Amino acid sequence: MLLDLFSFDLNDPLLEATMEVFAIEDYYELIEKQIEHVQKTQKLKLDAYIVSEKLTPDDPEWQEAIQEYYHLVDFLLPRFFRGPFLVSLYALYESVVTEIANLAQASHPNSKRFSNYKRGGKLNFLDRSREYYAEILCIELCSDESAQSRLLALLEFRHALAHANGRLELVHQAKKPVVLELIRTLPDVDTHSGYITFGKDFVADTTRIVINELRRLIEDNRESCRSVKTV
Repeated sequence: MLLDLFSFDLNDPLLEATMEVFAIEDYYELIEKQIEHVQKTQKLKLDAYIVSEKLTPDDPEWQEAIQEYYHLVDFLLPRFFRGPFLVSLYALYESVVTEIANLAQASHPNSKRFSNYKRGGKLNFLDRSREYYAEILCIELCSDESAQSRLLALLEFRHALAHANGRLELVHQAKKPVVLELIRTLPDVDTHSGYITFGKDFVADTTRIVINELRRLIEDNRESCRSVKTV
């Protein structure tokens, strides 16, 4: 997607966040096209190999080639493309939420900073953010419960991917029941060879939800952040 930079307000305090949302949307479309391209390329190679070797389904080599092909296109490719993307998607959400909190708080210097905000118990980033926005900034961070539920799922998967490479055996024992329940209940999320796998529909839906939430958050809070002097 080519953007007309002249259509943007260059004094917008959330301009960089806005551009990052556009960038990750393009990034998602790119990786899905790349997965599809590699799958087609590998299928052509498989067909050429079968023809050149004159293989039939009765040959062990045919079975082996088919198994290797499906292992690559159904497991390895989606895992190595979609897993890192989900980590990046969550990181963008966290960074924009933090940026807006910091900018909005800067216009009220006597209020508590987001980085110093603690409440009873050990809250995850999403819960801490919701409480900070509500108590300090008087902003409802996410009113859509279905979107909040998907963000919480993304948070858990992000941790499993970043800290355990998506390998269930290495997921923290305290978090494993949560992750397993998400896999059981969420459509298009599964396991393969001991790893968490994400289908195209799940990633597409999650991307749409996160991008919509970020754009709404940026639009709703642009003016409250504008009062901060920007360079």
